[in-house]
Amino acid sequence: MLEARDVSARFGRAAALRGASLSARPGELLAIAGPNGAGKSTLLACLSGAMPFEGHASLDGRDPRRLAADAAARLRAVLEQNPTLGAPFTVRTLAGLAIPRDLSPAEADDIVAHALAVTGLTAHADRPATLLSGGERRRAHLARALAQLEAGRRLGGGRWLLLDEPAANLDPAQAASALRAARAAARAGAGVLAVLHELDLAAAFADRVALMSAGRVVALGPPEEALTPGILRRVYGLSMKVARIGGALRVLPDWNDEPAPRGREKGDHECSSP
Repeated sequence: MLEARDVSARFGRAAALRGASLSARPGELLAIAGPNGAGKSTLLACLSGAMPFEGHASLDGRDPRRLAADAAARLRAVLEQNPTLGAPFTVRTLAGLAIPRDLSPAEADDIVAHALAVTGLTAHADRPATLLSGGERRRAHLARALAQLEAGRRLGGGRWLLLDEPAANLDPAQAASALRAARAAARAGAGVLAVLHELDLAAAFADRVALMSAGRVVALGPPEEALTPGILRRVYGLSMKVARIGGALRVLPDWNDEPAPRGREKGDHECSSP
């Protein structure tokens, strides 16, 4: 079980999280959505152990702040919001950077090959990652996270996959492919948390959605419960229609709507599901 309870965090004097709470289970994909500045990436960073916070958070009962680096790497894999390259690695090398040496070279090669195939990068395996487009580089870092997760699984871990905007800079087909890879990781038994700006992707691929506003989780539940017109209007300040089209739940903003003040009003209630 992954749990955050009353998690608060600050950047200097500015509060980024104000008592955010959620939980997730292995085998599910939980999308974290909300407007810019809602605290989505900060919450994911706290859960990964990359940022100090107040309150309670745990990955399988372990405080992410107290995990040794090697233990954390085996337990969870992370795609950061703005990953950097320390050298002109090839795509193949980048994808295998986080694979522990406990695995044989043959196992590592097999894991990397699969991660590149899933992300559509096999043909670019020997290209320097620095020469990739923004979207291709994003997919290369996703391949790295997927490879780390699988390596951790083979070593008795690989329980959590934390993805910060896995669809950023991707065209619709590539974004769908990235989310299908996340769903496959969940079907294989990992708990997947994905920060998503695209509400249609959250509606289509997530088992549950955590909708954030002003540093708090204000709705948590299946997409049909968390992404309602009333909740979306309060969070985004824009009218949105929610409907099933061709069997898929779609969120359709009314671009002609006059923006309204954002925020949760007194008396609002959170959605929840076990």
